[in-house]
Amino acid sequence: MKKLCHRVSIFLAFLLLLTIVVGIAATAHAVTCVHDLYTTGLTSEYDEVSSTQHSCIEYTMTYCRKCDYSKKTIIKSGYESHSYSLYDMGHNPNHTHSYRSSCNKCDRIQSEYDIVCEGPPCIAPYSLEATPELQ
Repeated sequence: MKKLCHRVSIFLAFLLLLTIVVGIAATAHAVTCVHDLYTTGLTSEYDEVSSTQHSCIEYTMTYCRKCDYSKKTIIKSGYESHSYSLYDMGHNPNHTHSYRSSCNKCDRIQSEYDIVCEGPPCIAPYSLEATPELQ
């Protein structure tokens, strides 16, 4: 039993030493790497903050083709007002046509509504014309 405990202790010490050596070798390689860098294009991320604003961050990423080096370079960061656009959501089986108003950056939905449609075929989106009154 005493020999078994001694062998387990030696094995664990060896395992600890091996882990430390491998960690130092990996760190030394990363420090001595002659980086072969490439940079991605501009990336934009938007997150809804409130009913009037979203946060915006624009950045590029730089990577090394040889090692695990990477760096995020922030170009712009801050808050912007929503920019709403009207989108045609298509014809529904119940003879209605759906529209949605949402922010074209963070996808916050401002409103959704349906109009009566005689289709299919549907009326062209955004071409709603007033119906003439019968006299």
